[in-house]
Amino acid sequence: MESGSKEFGQPVFARDGKILIVGDRAGGLQAFDVPTRKKLWERNLGEAIVAQPVALGSDHVVIADVAGRLRLIHIETGKDAWTVPVQNAASFHSPPLVFGDSITILDSNDRLLSTSVKGAFRFEVGARPPQEFSLFKESVPATDGARLFVGLSTGDVKAFDLKTGEQLWRTEVTSRAGHLNDVQAGPIVRGDRLYVGSPRAGLISLNTSTGDISQRIMLNGLTELVSSGTGELYGLTWSGRVVRIALDKEGLATIVWSTDAPGVPQPPALTTESIFYCNGKGLVSVSRRTGKIQDYRTFSEGCDGGVATAPGLLAHMLNDGSLILWRVQKAQ
Repeated sequence: MESGSKEFGQPVFARDGKILIVGDRAGGLQAFDVPTRKKLWERNLGEAIVAQPVALGSDHVVIADVAGRLRLIHIETGKDAWTVPVQNAASFHSPPLVFGDSITILDSNDRLLSTSVKGAFRFEVGARPPQEFSLFKESVPATDGARLFVGLSTGDVKAFDLKTGEQLWRTEVTSRAGHLNDVQAGPIVRGDRLYVGSPRAGLISLNTSTGDISQRIMLNGLTELVSSGTGELYGLTWSGRVVRIALDKEGLATIVWSTDAPGVPQPPALTTESIFYCNGKGLVSVSRRTGKIQDYRTFSEGCDGGVATAPGLLAHMLNDGSLILWRVQKAQ
């Protein structure tokens, strides 16, 4: 499929894999009907889209761009349902959290913005000096239903009231100077535990009520932390290390396996059996059960964007604008 976009594509499936929506670094946004491969619509938003889109129900998708603009777009037509205008000179590099009737997103100035799903402003909290910046991307907010949790580039993790934005606690997980403090991996909520990751601090477990640190596991260069539907977590580092992390009944984390895979992992996606991610040169598949590298497809065009999955399907883009759709089969 030719998307006509440029590079670093960010795809998302909607309607159980029937619709595929792709944003790119040139500001292009397009939707495809997956069964027929027909392009449904396309438009140019004028600003790069490096945050993965998020489907909202079966009829809309949330788009965040590097100008700091948040949009809700109709899947059928590609037209805006609403737009939250730029609030300050900051960018969105990571997707929002959609929970209940709210949409919450963290920008590159550590500003936490919350709106209703109808686009009504709710609150914004936090902002750090312009000289501070995230070396990689912002964390994706997480919630336990009452509190919002975010990791910041300053090495802090903060909790806020979900409805009001009132800060409830702040924990410094690393205080060393420099731009490797970004708490960008996670957060992931499991019961009364919160799991976050940082290139410098590794994997950190905190109490969701108090912010007290309960466990540290040193994983140098940790940049991605992924939750599964079967209980375990997966961590990826900028050196290409992939780990499976088991959690016991008390929330204690243990590394089950560790694999050194090629390249620098970009945002991954899970299927029932595998972890998939682009690494700059190609697409890597790692077994969730054993950690064995199942497949590594390289492309001369390069592959730096995110990966999206739906039942039996996987999509990603190449850096020349080609959109690739795979059918995912069970490993033999």
